[in-house]
Amino acid sequence: MRRLIGAAIDHARERGATVLEAYPVEVCGKSSRSELYFGSLGAFLDNGFSEVARPLPGRPMVRLTLSR
Repeated sequence: MRRLIGAAIDHARERGATVLEAYPVEVCGKSSRSELYFGSLGAFLDNGFSEVARPLPGRPMVRLTLSR
């Protein structure tokens, strides 16, 4: 998942994106595959995203500002 997120960041940057947002899941114990479809919070944090909000328990909102 971390490599996929990294590739998505590169793709967005190459096309002029300045900010990316995502809504991963916070993995606590066992998670189903359908929950992990959105990616885990750790995978996004490892790619430089920061948590900016938590609209639902276990569903953080993360953001990454891209430099040019």
